[in-house]
Amino acid sequence: MNNPLDTLRGNTGLKNYIQGEIQRNALAHAYILEGPQGSGRHTLALGAAILLAGDCPEGQKIAAGCSPDVKCFGPSREKKQLTVDVIRAMKEDALLKSNDLPFKCYLIEKADCMNIQAQNAALKILEEPPANTYFFLLCESAGMLLPTVRSRAPVLRMQRFSFEELDGFLKKEERFRKIRLENKGFYDRCLRSAGGSLGRAEELLSDTEEQKGEDPAFELLSRAGDRVELTLYLLKLNLKRPEFGETLLRMRLILRDLLLLRYRVREEELLCLSSLEEAGPLCRGFSKSELLEAFDFLTDLQEKTEKNLNIQNAKMALATGLCRISGA
Repeated sequence: MNNPLDTLRGNTGLKNYIQGEIQRNALAHAYILEGPQGSGRHTLALGAAILLAGDCPEGQKIAAGCSPDVKCFGPSREKKQLTVDVIRAMKEDALLKSNDLPFKCYLIEKADCMNIQAQNAALKILEEPPANTYFFLLCESAGMLLPTVRSRAPVLRMQRFSFEELDGFLKKEERFRKIRLENKGFYDRCLRSAGGSLGRAEELLSDTEEQKGEDPAFELLSRAGDRVELTLYLLKLNLKRPEFGETLLRMRLILRDLLLLRYRVREEELLCLSSLEEAGPLCRGFSKSELLEAFDFLTDLQEKTEKNLNIQNAKMALATGLCRISGA
């Protein structure tokens, strides 16, 4: 049998650890897999389940996503939070006898989006799990989970790749190599914005509309000193909530780069800006204190937007806040 963990790029230490624990029959009943979107958390959890199945013929259903004994639970599309009803449904399913496999496995997607009630419900089953039942809590930040939940499951952190490592993976594929040759600025920007996640870099590079257009985050920050220009640019931006949230996140990453540039870091330490020359106009627009204030403001606005702040109100709040901070 081919090793199912081989489909996960990098993460050699994690893969060896999981495989070793399974071979020793010492796999813990629960793990927290922490990493950014596209970092391979889902791939690692499913690979572990396939390894657990061993030579069981029904194990092939796991890779196909149709095993009745390996299930994913997470927040619905309509809800940002993972509610207690979802965890209760998982608990009820976990108490049933397995169908095909000698074990049951559950992937809790966006576990750090569980509200307090859901986390307390999850804690009960993590404290007293059914026999031969495994839980993988997939999250971006384990720190968002209650200490009591974290104490019941070891935290395994997915590997974050450097710019050079991401480039090494991506330039081997024809479609990404073509972008690298034809639109190097866009290519570099995607890799720096990926947060060390290969899957996220691939997703960003696959956005053909972004390849053709400008960078809204950079454009917004460069217009912060002119209230009229900034407002007009915001009004013409046709961004839905997810895209607006991504723009706010990228603005924060750019501000992070600008802060580092104030302390004269090397270019290779930058995440979004590709060069010191590119950062020039933005550096002149914000003082150190204003950069810190803008970063905190964008963090707060992003949280409010994710909690269903009206998108038009969010745009106006962005324009007002940036102009106030920059003294426009």
